[in-house]
Amino acid sequence: MFSAGCTMNIGSKKLLREVASTFCGAQAGLPPPECRLACVMDGGPYSPVYEWLAETARSLLPRMEALGMTTAAALDCDTLSERLRQEAMEKRGVVISSPLIGAFARKPHSM
Repeated sequence: MFSAGCTMNIGSKKLLREVASTFCGAQAGLPPPECRLACVMDGGPYSPVYEWLAETARSLLPRMEALGMTTAAALDCDTLSERLRQEAMEKRGVVISSPLIGAFARKPHSM
C-alpha cells in the first residue's frame, strides 16, 4: 500500500480534525460531527461481504497490476466472490470488511 502512495497510518486524531473542519467550516455552519467506525464481520453462505470484497478487488485491479502485485488472470474477479464464500464455508471462517467511517451533524435550530 505504501508503494501506491497511500497513507495507511493517518491516525484518528488527524482524521477527526479533517472531518470536523469539513463539517464546521464557514460554508457548512455545522457543529462538530459525531463519528462512527464500523465493519461487517460475516461468514454465512448468503453474506454480501464476498461480493463486496470481489468488487473492491475488481476496482483496484488496474492499480494492483501497475504495482506488480497481481494479474487479472491470477485474481480472476469473476469467480473471486464464490471462491471466498467456498473457503469461508469449508474452514468455518469469517470475513471482515474494511472499516467504514461515517460522520454526521445536525444544523442548529435558529432561535
